[in-house]
Amino acid sequence: MKKFLLPVLVAAVSPLMANAQAENPALTFINNTSNTTTTEDRLDVPASVIDVTTQSQLSVQSITIGCWARMTNRAEEGNVIFVYGGLNHNNGNGLIVLKTKSSGEIVLGGFGIRERLGFGADQATGVTLPLNEWHYLAVAIDFENYEVRLCLDNAIAKTLTFDSSKEFGSFDDSPFGFGFGQLCYNGAIDDIHIVKRAITDSDLKNLYEDKANNVSDLKAWYTLDEVRQGSSGHFANMMAPTDNTQDAIYYRVTGQAPGWAGGIIDNTRTESTPNMSTIDATTERKKSGSAAIDDIVVDGEDGPAEYFNLQGVKVSADNLVPGIYILRQGSKTSKVLIRN
Repeated sequence: MKKFLLPVLVAAVSPLMANAQAENPALTFINNTSNTTTTEDRLDVPASVIDVTTQSQLSVQSITIGCWARMTNRAEEGNVIFVYGGLNHNNGNGLIVLKTKSSGEIVLGGFGIRERLGFGADQATGVTLPLNEWHYLAVAIDFENYEVRLCLDNAIAKTLTFDSSKEFGSFDDSPFGFGFGQLCYNGAIDDIHIVKRAITDSDLKNLYEDKANNVSDLKAWYTLDEVRQGSSGHFANMMAPTDNTQDAIYYRVTGQAPGWAGGIIDNTRTESTPNMSTIDATTERKKSGSAAIDDIVVDGEDGPAEYFNLQGVKVSADNLVPGIYILRQGSKTSKVLIRN
């Protein structure tokens, strides 16, 4: 039955992918733009998605963090799109911090940049992130070539080179992992990717074109389309959809507000119901829209096909109803649309 069903799905899904993208939900952050704010929202991803349990394992671990972002407003400072490292502060104190100035210029910051990799200060990139436009952003930390690379859409926009003797080492902040939409970030975030190595040019193109299934060592992919059933703000990792310990969790953070340098000291984190908005990915993102349907492998060539709904629950391929599903087959994962 599966060998018959999958080719039918490939034929049916390919011409309909634009419809699926046109109804693509995204996570929306509506945060204060003041450095005296005592309340912020953010989305946290645990370090366990890259099989890390101790800070020392991060010392020379190459990694890539990427997501789609649409910034709608900027504060004087902050505007943190994502952080890699400590999550105890809702600010720019991570190992690597991707943020913008009030002008929209993208900055690579964090004490990993300033101190551990030896740059001495946050690094302005000369690259501008416009307001009210969708763009794919990724940061690759490469401990083989000793580079930090900022990627914008499907191209490398800035490369920083560090000395081969440098490493991240340990740091005094716990919990640690990945945080999205932090200090003063206002706008939407969608389709988060975490790859346990520094990506290549072809990897970046695949992530930009929604062909994440072609990227090896992809450890986390959060579509942010639906909250996991029974939770307030959990989103399934589509690379391990039934493992809720790898869920991204949306938090409301309240605490002290000592200014831009310190951000909000995390006194209280409360799982909250996130703001969701629908985006027209076909026109706003201007991507190819193939969603890797052409790369789906017929049953038997690369392991059995498994289907999951957007809450991470496995469903039978023989009883699919119209909707969007995650198809996992061997090492490949794709999002597909099923219609009558």
